[in-house]
Amino acid sequence: MASFKAEYFCDIIHNFCCSMMTKNYQHVLALAFAVNEINGNPMLLPNVSLGLHIYDSYLDARMTYQAILKLLSARHEMIPNYCCDGQKLMAVVGGLHSETSIQIATILNIYMVPQLLYGSFAAVPGRKTQSPSFYQMVSSEAHQYTGIIQLLLHFRWTWVGVLAVDDDYGETFVQALLPKFSENGICLAFTERTPQVTFVSGVFEFIDQLHKASSVLIGSKSNVTVFYGDIQSTTGLQLMLAENLFNTKIPIEKVWIATAQWDLSSNSFYKMPDIKLFHGAISFAAHTNEMLGFDQYVWQRNANSLEQDGFLRDFWEQAFGCLLPQSHPSERSGDACSGEERLETLSGLLFEMSLKGHSYSVYNAVYAVAHALQAMCSLRDKVKATAHEDKMLLRNIQPWQVKPPPRCISFRSGL
Repeated sequence: MASFKAEYFCDIIHNFCCSMMTKNYQHVLALAFAVNEINGNPMLLPNVSLGLHIYDSYLDARMTYQAILKLLSARHEMIPNYCCDGQKLMAVVGGLHSETSIQIATILNIYMVPQLLYGSFAAVPGRKTQSPSFYQMVSSEAHQYTGIIQLLLHFRWTWVGVLAVDDDYGETFVQALLPKFSENGICLAFTERTPQVTFVSGVFEFIDQLHKASSVLIGSKSNVTVFYGDIQSTTGLQLMLAENLFNTKIPIEKVWIATAQWDLSSNSFYKMPDIKLFHGAISFAAHTNEMLGFDQYVWQRNANSLEQDGFLRDFWEQAFGCLLPQSHPSERSGDACSGEERLETLSGLLFEMSLKGHSYSVYNAVYAVAHALQAMCSLRDKVKATAHEDKMLLRNIQPWQVKPPPRCISFRSGL
């Protein structure tokens, strides 16, 4: 039994740290799609081309700080706030998770570079998280708390458990939600914490914490559980359910109600044998609107587009479970990709063809920055300027002068 636990844990850890989150590839495409649209629109920022750089935080503070310092530096040199190639960082879109967003803001606030968050954000009391250059593309997380209460009252679920990630954000969530339970006649069946997958805590300590939490879930007669967490804690929840099923043969079957942060999109989750336990789960999501042309933009991606898209190889191999031709084929083994795989055949857990959720917020964030720059240009005298003068004007604009409108979330293409 101990061997199974350790092997399963290590397998999930490998998938978590070494696999690409295939659904998050859509965020990359949304960013590139918006930039291409703007650069092709003669009515928005004429004579000016937007560029982009994409970095992965790896959900690691050190990697996040390093990426932001690179963005603030001249090409190939780690010298923040030094520019020698005519390019200038005007805004940053990120991050997806609250802690990553705060880490980004720690450095960007020094240089007053606008930061547009495209994921849900939770403010922890006592921690400074806001600044004049901090913009949210989605509604405050507090609105989700109200939505949870309304949902519970609608279905008359009044005996409810709460499972939250074991960190400051989970504690803030619990402290904000429980008084609302009391005010609305909802009884609390239990509160429990799910551990995050980390690389510093021991395997057996982690398993003990999982077992404690799963025992509480099994012992509770409540059929409804509100879950709060992000990708890391969701992976911990997956391990908890698997560990319990292996030991007790009794599946934990609950009605799961989740905030917008949770994510079932990891490859390990998609492949887990008891994924059916989450069928019918209720999750809040960011506002979405259909964007014409995005599906055609996505369809252009195929196994022959590797040179134009540095993310495509990892995405293709993770999503379709095959290997594309390698420069050193002897280093890896597995079934070769045929090159005929089609994106539209993938499960929605792995990838979606339409612009939805967080990807839609990324798209809106790019347009918010473009419209802010357009507003800056419109402040000049109503005298016809040359293309050279337009470029010089934008070159002299400082990042702190770029102020996206207060209601960024309302932006659409063509506004």
